[in-house]
Amino acid sequence: MTAQDKLALIPITNKSILDFYLDIEIPAKTYSWQDKVINTVAVKAVLVSYDFRGINCENVGKIRQNPSG
Repeated sequence: MTAQDKLALIPITNKSILDFYLDIEIPAKTYSWQDKVINTVAVKAVLVSYDFRGINCENVGKIRQNPSG
């Protein structure tokens, strides 16, 4: 990845989230394009999705309901 990929790490600083998850820092230069420390939280796994066509929301929900298959 490079700066041209325009990937951004978004800080997570919401108190209600920080009350539930362990707060951590991603040190500056962890990625070559990352200039600043990022304050975030540690989680075991995250699934991020976007339903571009508006027809697959139910399928994404099924993954959450039955993670083993």
